[in-house]
Amino acid sequence: PVAKGQPPDDSVTITATAIDSFGAASDPAATRVVDVRDGVAPAVAITSLSGDFIVAPGEVISPIHVAASDAGKVKLLRLATQGALVSVQETAVAPAAVNAGADFAITVPVGAANGSTIDLFGRAVDVADRVGESARIRLTVAGDPSVTLLAPNPANPPAGLVAGATYKMIATAPVALTQRIEFFVDGQLAGSDASANGAGNYELNVILPVEPGPDGTVDLAVQSVDIFGERSAFVSVAVALAENQKPVAQIAAVTSPVIVGAPLLLNGGASSDGDGHALTYHWSLVERPAGSATALNSTTLAVPLLVPDTVGQYRVELYVHDGIESSDTVEVVFTAAVATPTHTPTVTRTPTETGTPTETPTITPTFTVTNTPTITPTPTETGTPTETPTITSTPTETGTPTQTRTVTPTRTPTETRTATNSPTISSTPTQTRTPTSTPTVTATHTSTPPPTATPTEIPAPGHVYCVAASGSATNTAQCSNATAFTTIQEAIDFAVSGDEIRVAAGTFTSAGSAVASVDALDVSLLRLRGGYTAGSGATAWTAATRGAATATTLNGQSARPGIAVVGNALLVVDNLALSNGGVSNPSGTINVRGGRLQLGTGTSNGSFEVSPDGDVRFAAAHTLSDGTAFVGDGLVAAVNGAVTISTGAVHIDVLELSGGGVINGPGVLTIGTVMDWQGG
Repeated sequence: PVAKGQPPDDSVTITATAIDSFGAASDPAATRVVDVRDGVAPAVAITSLSGDFIVAPGEVISPIHVAASDAGKVKLLRLATQGALVSVQETAVAPAAVNAGADFAITVPVGAANGSTIDLFGRAVDVADRVGESARIRLTVAGDPSVTLLAPNPANPPAGLVAGATYKMIATAPVALTQRIEFFVDGQLAGSDASANGAGNYELNVILPVEPGPDGTVDLAVQSVDIFGERSAFVSVAVALAENQKPVAQIAAVTSPVIVGAPLLLNGGASSDGDGHALTYHWSLVERPAGSATALNSTTLAVPLLVPDTVGQYRVELYVHDGIESSDTVEVVFTAAVATPTHTPTVTRTPTETGTPTETPTITPTFTVTNTPTITPTPTETGTPTETPTITSTPTETGTPTQTRTVTPTRTPTETRTATNSPTISSTPTQTRTPTSTPTVTATHTSTPPPTATPTEIPAPGHVYCVAASGSATNTAQCSNATAFTTIQEAIDFAVSGDEIRVAAGTFTSAGSAVASVDALDVSLLRLRGGYTAGSGATAWTAATRGAATATTLNGQSARPGIAVVGNALLVVDNLALSNGGVSNPSGTINVRGGRLQLGTGTSNGSFEVSPDGDVRFAAAHTLSDGTAFVGDGLVAAVNGAVTISTGAVHIDVLELSGGGVINGPGVLTIGTVMDWQGG
């Protein structure tokens, strides 16, 4: 071993001796002499310069001192340059030394381009021919300021620019030397950019003139200002302008009945712009019935939502803007009504009680008399009237009929009299009779069932975005994204109102506020569908290869809901299973349509529409908060575990209890139309 920092020996002698089991050594011993080479390259630095700096064309940089050290001794020093100047200079160190240094000089080429660079670095070689290299110093050549216009490209100006539109101008210049780039439209400064992007480009969105110049063009130009305040020459291009086409607003007709309390989607997605410009939407609720307090959930979405709260006429207006001018205003007018029952049942009831009318019938008998001077009447009466009451019944909802009876009894009394004269006697006795008949009551009345939810009309989807944890390629015949989003939330954040999100089979989690969170400020209507087979094949992401209704699981990890709806948005779901987290939906609507929503352990609240082709299944212990409602003709089934109504009241239109399904209080459960109790 050699002490640190000291040169190694030139060689080492190795002697090998064999010793047998009796302790005898070999004779003579084997000897080998081995040369020793240094295994560490020299340490090198440029000590006369500090950091990168700017130079001028033709400038001489001197001295440039290169220093090196090496325990094995340095024998050669070099200065190398790359970039706008390529050179190598070297000096031999004789004799070789542990520490060595040398001075060099370079001249910046006179013709070096503005913004070009020269990299300096020193090198040292030790006696073992190991090479060390210093850190590099960059010299930037500052010549006359320069700028290059990338968009519009002067060599190939764009066609089809529209008067009044926004256009992004792009330029590039030496970043180290540039203070800012200024952008001009028809000679007028439109703005500047002092921060280059990652590509070294400077950008500015400019507004093109509404009226082109006399020759139908606009002049777009740039100029750079360097760090010394010097300005480059202008670089400009004349671009032809076309007249802007006015956008057209359109609202889809409201064709379904509008029901008070039911969400109504107003679809302006068919609005268009002939130039293909992006549109902004401007909605106004300009008329509503007296007493109404409802409002649009958004005035800027393509498909906002309105919940009528009062019977009467509503009028909504829309105009769109293409960034240049506004369309004409269009409107849609509709009338909201209360839901009308779809059937009027006829109920026949047979009370078990014996009707006891309280009427006092008036009986007028007809007598036959033998007229004798002495009258000894001995009447014998047979007087049990046979009564057939006619009963008109108007039952109340409690099933207790209120009856008005008209009784006309018929009796034929028989009397035997002995008399000497023949007077005519008219007798009108008053008799009270209590008939013992049991009347049969036939009642016809109209029953008013709870309002039947009118299914929300869902328009055809816009874009379809696909989600797979693998982030694999998709079937672009089905998916609008060529590569699958890896999280559900990523797809939701990318979507707009009316879009559909298809999720591959598997379990999805999140570190956010929910596994899938929909905010009405961003989208008013969204579809979320699970169970799909991922991939890029022809059948991937299609109904033909969808898995089980619970193949896609949203796991809240007992830390967050599986689904959250913020604000008055409508989320349409099918073929999804939630575990360790329920649905947070304080003011929106969850529409279960075309498949199943399975709720595992967790807590849910809010409004659910269950379409006839959808169903909700509780598969584990789940808690429902006050005001939660499942309306519609679709089935809500508790098949395993306990559903607890924590407080207040919960409403379910169609409920099935089976298997181990249990409904617990302390809250109240109301059933809208059907309860199918199959055990549980």
